[in-house]
Amino acid sequence: RRQSQRVSLVVSAMIDFPKCATEHSVGERIVSEVDYVFVDCDGVLWLDNDIIPGTDRVINSLRRKGKKIIFATNNSSKSREDILSKLNKMGFNATIDEIMITSFALCVYLKKLNFNGKVYVFGGKGLSIELNNAGFENIGVGKDPLIDDNTYVPNVILDNDVKAIVVAYDIHISLPKLIKACTYAKNVDENFFIATNTDETFPTPMKHLVVPGSGAFVSFIRTACGRKPVILGKPGKFFFDCVKAVCPDVDPARSVMIGDRLNTDIAFGNNNGFRYTIHVQTGVDSLDDIKECIKKGEIQSVPSHYIHSLADLNKFL
Repeated sequence: RRQSQRVSLVVSAMIDFPKCATEHSVGERIVSEVDYVFVDCDGVLWLDNDIIPGTDRVINSLRRKGKKIIFATNNSSKSREDILSKLNKMGFNATIDEIMITSFALCVYLKKLNFNGKVYVFGGKGLSIELNNAGFENIGVGKDPLIDDNTYVPNVILDNDVKAIVVAYDIHISLPKLIKACTYAKNVDENFFIATNTDETFPTPMKHLVVPGSGAFVSFIRTACGRKPVILGKPGKFFFDCVKAVCPDVDPARSVMIGDRLNTDIAFGNNNGFRYTIHVQTGVDSLDDIKECIKKGEIQSVPSHYIHSLADLNKFL
């Protein structure tokens, strides 16, 4: 343990604190040196159903400058069409090809492995919609309440045709659902115990509340079944592969990732060799969290730059 601490201290001493993207024309240089702008949604463009002021102007200005936008979100509770509708109601003027979400990545993954069977969805309607659109039969979405406190275990009925399980953000979490999810996760082929992402919490404007994210549910099921899931979303490389499938000309050396979460958004950009990674402070993580990552030597979670809000880039556009 002492050796690990010494290594961490040495690594942290080598990591510089990120620069502010609004100082010394840094933002102007970043804009000129990238072709693709990857931007997270929750905590960056909006909080719940409220737009973060000025973010729509930034996205539209970047497009006018010829930049290609990728809305890259781990949120799987909605379909791409749902996200498209939300973006355009807020004035982002998006197209469906600009949207990359984990529910779409799930379908790409299943097709790649020639999956055949039912999918149990521990998650929201967005997953079910995307699976249906791709031709994958699925069950599990919606309410599955506890009927009787004393006989809930005998009342759990499994479907023998389920050959894959995906774990995501589920607002209808219940004990019967957890029992089914844990059982399927233990029994399916290891390639088909899938998690959309491991975001521990969900960003909310109500800062006094802790809203569990998909990662909290994944941890529960992973602990109970004793297996590790395949993770499709940020910060992994498969998510970037899905973008490349849609946008084959994307070059990480000419790309920037803008996000609020260090261990997913920023790590995604760093893991995939992006030229820049920019942290915004309107969502989950703060500058103090960056300092903590540096202290721990978690270099992949340290951004190249930071700004208070995405809207701060307006001055360079």
